[in-house]
Amino acid sequence: GTKNPTYHKSQFLYGLYRAIEAKTSKIDLVEGYTDVIAMVQAGHTHVAAVCGTAVTKQQVQLLRNLGFTNINITLDADDAGIANMDKHLSAFKSIQGIRTTITVLEFDEEVAQEDRDPCCWIQMHGLAEYFEIKRKTAFDWQLEKLIFKKVAYPDIAKQMIDYILAESSAIDRESLTKELSSRTGISRDAIQKEINSRTNNSV
Repeated sequence: GTKNPTYHKSQFLYGLYRAIEAKTSKIDLVEGYTDVIAMVQAGHTHVAAVCGTAVTKQQVQLLRNLGFTNINITLDADDAGIANMDKHLSAFKSIQGIRTTITVLEFDEEVAQEDRDPCCWIQMHGLAEYFEIKRKTAFDWQLEKLIFKKVAYPDIAKQMIDYILAESSAIDRESLTKELSSRTGISRDAIQKEINSRTNNSV
């Protein structure tokens, strides 16, 4: 519970100790306890559960401090899980040194909403097939969603700046800037000026 003096969900991740023992910079984040259990039983060595409605800033800082720099989010594929993706991604905004990706699990239409989680998916398809799924970057996920919702291009560009700032590599920033300019029609110079402005304000 929220008043438990030793266990605060917002600060910890279920199963994290196993991922630490794996000594890797990669980790998969899922929603619940059973998702972790099913993946570990299938042979996954670096997976942990958020056990809440959204990843928190404290959890992101914990992961970064422990050396996890490649974080993949695999949420439930039901309507609620997909709707919560923005909440999860918001915890990673403007945090440098972490690369965030997303695995979208696909289920047949006859699968009930309550069964569209990593636990059931792994039991049906196995871990090897899970690792073969192409992951989306947080940048791609958010950009595609905003374009689909027909948000005005200038507003899209402003919202996507945070995802560019999260990249620690100047080469990756330049690549994302180029893609954002191509997809929105906003000049690269204008996007770069906005990035510089936010960086200077932060400093």
